[in-house]
Parts: sequence; C-alpha cells; structure tokens
Amino acid sequence: MIRKYFRKKREMLKKKNKARRMLRVIFTFLIILAGPYMFLYFFINERGKDIFLNTLKEKYNIEASLDNLMFSFPLKVSLVDFKTKGVYLPLGSVDLGFMNPLSKSFRISKIYIKGLKVKLDKEIITHYALESKPNISNPSVTSGIPPKALDKEEVKTIVQGMSGDIFVRINTIILEDISIILSDNSLNPPLEAEIEGLSGRIRKVSYPVLSKLFVDISGALRVNELKTGKSLSVSGWVDWLNKDMDITLQAKNINYFIFKDYYPRFWKPKNLELKQADITINSRLVSDNDDLIMDYYLIVEKIVFNDKPENEAGVRSLKTILALFKKDGVPTAHFKYKTKMSAPMFKVDSIGDGLHEQLKELDKFSIFDAIEKIFTKGQDGAESGAKGIKGITIDPVFEGVKEAGEEFLKNIKSIFGRDKNGKDNE
Repeated sequence: MIRKYFRKKREMLKKKNKARRMLRVIFTFLIILAGPYMFLYFFINERGKDIFLNTLKEKYNIEASLDNLMFSFPLKVSLVDFKTKGVYLPLGSVDLGFMNPLSKSFRISKIYIKGLKVKLDKEIITHYALESKPNISNPSVTSGIPPKALDKEEVKTIVQGMSGDIFVRINTIILEDISIILSDNSLNPPLEAEIEGLSGRIRKVSYPVLSKLFVDISGALRVNELKTGKSLSVSGWVDWLNKDMDITLQAKNINYFIFKDYYPRFWKPKNLELKQADITINSRLVSDNDDLIMDYYLIVEKIVFNDKPENEAGVRSLKTILALFKKDGVPTAHFKYKTKMSAPMFKVDSIGDGLHEQLKELDKFSIFDAIEKIFTKGQDGAESGAKGIKGITIDPVFEGVKEAGEEFLKNIKSIFGRDKNGKDNE
C-alpha cells in the first residue's frame, strides 16, 4: 500500500512538472510575440506622428499636419485629420499583415479611406507636367508619332525591373465618400468640377509587380452649382502585366446643361433651343493580349425643346437627325475603337467602327451632301444639300461646327465611299 501511494505521488509530480514546463514554453513564446508588438505600440503612438510628418517634409518637401497617428489591436494604424496642400483626409486606416522573410513580401489585409478630398487646379497640373522630363527614348513624346506598343515580355521585363526588396500586396482598399475637385480659373466663368461621393472597393492590388486587380467604384458629378445623382461607375478588372482587361464605365443621365457655360457656340443649349436634355454613356473596354476594343454607346435619354423656339426650322432639323439614330426608341450613337492597351490612341473627332456601321445603313445620297455642306459651306449650300431629307432645314447656327467637322467629314467620305471629286468609289 505504501509503495502504491508513493508511486502515485511520483506520477502526479511528473505531470505537474510537465504542465509547468509547458506553461513556461507558452509564456516565453507569448513574451517573444508581445515584445515587438508592445514596442510597435508605444513607438508608433509616441513617435509615429513626428516621424511621418518629418519624412514627408525632408524626403518629399511636403508640409503637412496630422491630428493623430495611432497603433491599435491587432495590427492597425490609423490617421486622423491629415492635411496638406490640396489634400484633406479626416480618417484613414491600414490593417497590417505579416511579412514573409522568404518571399520578401508584405501583406496588407485592408486599407480604409473615408472622406478624402483632393483638390487640383490647372496651374498645379501644368507645373508638374512641365517639370516631368520627356522620355527621349520614345520619339512619340515630342514628335506626335503614335507610341510603340510593347509586347507582353517587354512589359513583364519593365515591371519586374521595378521590383525592390519587398513586394507589397493589398487585399482590399475600401473607399468611402471620396471627392476629387478640378478647378480652372482661366475659363469664364471659372470652372470647378468635382467627382464626389466616390465609394467602393479595389481588390488584389500589388506593387511593384503588378497583378490582376478588381475595381468597383461609383460616384456623382458636380460642375459649379449643378449636380447629378450617383451617375458615374467603374467596374471590372485590369491585368496590366498580361495586357488583358475587362472594364465597364457608365455615366448615366448626365444633365446636358451641366457644362453649358463651356460648350462651343454651336453646342450651347440656348443655340440648340433646348429646355432639357439627359445623356447616358455606356462603355466597355476589353483587351485580350494587348488588343483593346473600346466599345461605347452615346444615348440621348431625354430631350425637350423650348415651347416657342426662335429657330423652329433648326429644331425640326435636329429632331430629324436624332430620329435617324433611334434605337429602342431613343437616339443612340454606337462607337467602337480598336487600339492597343499598351499604347492606346483615341481621337474624339474620329468615327469608330460602331458608328461606321450605323451611318452605312442611312441613305448616303440624301445625308452626305447635307452633312458636307453643313460643315463646309454654311447656310446657303446646306439648304440645297438638305433637300433630299424630309424635315431638315439649315440655320446659321450650324456654322459654328465648321472647323471641328473637318476630321468628321473626312471619315464620312470614307464611310460612304466618296472620292475627293464627290464621285462614288467603285
């Protein structure tokens, strides 16, 4: 009995010793983990703000102020009331991940940005544009030659050449109520355009080695005192490294009057006898191995003319032209451009493939002469050229389009197969 008692006693002591050793190991491990964490906590909360502001000033010559920079559990760094010239950020935070010393990668689980306001003016943009040194290895920068499209391997070589010691990977960037303001005081009246209320997410961001990122953002447009609702949106993905993308951009029900002070004379609502007009642009950009197709529709959602227009003939003409482009009950112009993702070329005054097909469906003999004379000869010639289209008469207001129409007219001729002498090409 005595032996059994002492045997049990020894076994209990062994178990207690094992438990104590296990507790020591766990406690030591926690101290090892807690040590750096506590150091970061006190260091960032005590010195982080000063270090951050001094770095901006000394390295980037940026004067800024910051109310607070905080480190909190588990690995979150927050900025409160950051201000510098043209930038105000009331709240931003970064949820840090862990660094993998083997792959030299640092992961950030989330970046949250709320209420950021960025204000740019024409002078600042021009200043930085002039300071930028031209790329003398690319003659297109100064000569106007279209930029050379890079093949996929060249892109990968350039991007990977940017690689530093550490690769940063960001799982999610959350945007809430972001505003970007552009002002130009050289215009009359001065312009202040703002993309406001930008909210959404950007996922799978990496730097400097770019990966496939996903974006889903929406916002509103304000020009001076006129605003639209949540009319702007961008969604889809971009893979720059492989030169692939699928992005949808939409501008829904934009009030035509929002830029009324800045249109050329011909396009001003007053000259078009407009009372109300809403326009939608639906576009999709798809690239497969650098072959980029920009496909978009310009839709006149609503158009109301003045009750008693001064230029009734001009209103009738515009209504007739809009009727030629009706699709599903609303005037719609379809544009499609083919270019390269690595070297995109786009001209606003050119006609895309989609509009080519639309125009080819029209009666070329009745529409061509009217358009040509609108753009080249003014009222007298346009009136005789428009006789082939019922309901169209021409007003002197069309003369304002003459200069802008040269490229447009050239494209029209190519679409309808007319040579320089006005004869049909075989």
